[in-house]
Amino acid sequence: KADKHTIVNIVDKDGNSSWPQKNTPEHIERVKATISTGAFQAEYMNNPIQEGKIFKNLPLGKMPPLRSFKFLVCYGDPSTSNKGKAGSSTKAVTLVGKVQTTYYILKAFVDRCTNAQFIDWYYQVRDWVNGRVPVFYMVENNSLQDPFYEQVFQPLIREENARRGDDLFIAGDARPKTDKAARIEANLEPIDRNGAWLFNEDEADNPHMIELLDQFKLFEPTLPFPADGPDCLEGAIAEVKRRTMSDAARVDVISRGDLIDSNSRM
Repeated sequence: KADKHTIVNIVDKDGNSSWPQKNTPEHIERVKATISTGAFQAEYMNNPIQEGKIFKNLPLGKMPPLRSFKFLVCYGDPSTSNKGKAGSSTKAVTLVGKVQTTYYILKAFVDRCTNAQFIDWYYQVRDWVNGRVPVFYMVENNSLQDPFYEQVFQPLIREENARRGDDLFIAGDARPKTDKAARIEANLEPIDRNGAWLFNEDEADNPHMIELLDQFKLFEPTLPFPADGPDCLEGAIAEVKRRTMSDAARVDVISRGDLIDSNSRM
């Protein structure tokens, strides 16, 4: 007779320890912090996976001086969960700029956290930039998240501004969004394939940047793993692109106006 055995993963489908007497949540998080998500899935979740099916490059590189950017976009992807434990949704904030044809991912925060911690990431970005370049602060606010944005997020920002004596304003991005997986792949895979972005090499050892890159490496159209970091970055790059195209169109209108004016004086 064939031997029978039961496969037991270190955590269940809800992210809870399957053997809490032996593997506490703290122990599991320590293990996850020391290895990649792919290695954790293979060794502790009995789920060997192939990384880099869609996003194959994800290049690290040196960032230009902040004065090289005309503006930056700090974009956040919240979740309605207010928990910082395994099993809850991840939240993300990314800081992105563009010089010529290259997008630069300067900062990334991707983790399971409370709403207060999520908001604090924006202030950390603001402190890091320190007024050296204009920054547009935004947060995803589609039709599903609108009650959360108005009823939870905005009051928390007002309270935190009052506590800090600050005036940070974070605008909601109400851009209609298509299917999450299709949107991420369609809008970001060509950028990766053509080497048109760089991730900050100075952040290569930052757990948040590691998590962002891991989510890209594990990305598949069926979304078997979290993709909140890539989703957040797609929103940031879309906003950078929109503002860049708007500036280009405005310059074109001014140039054509100057030409018409000069012709009228001939």
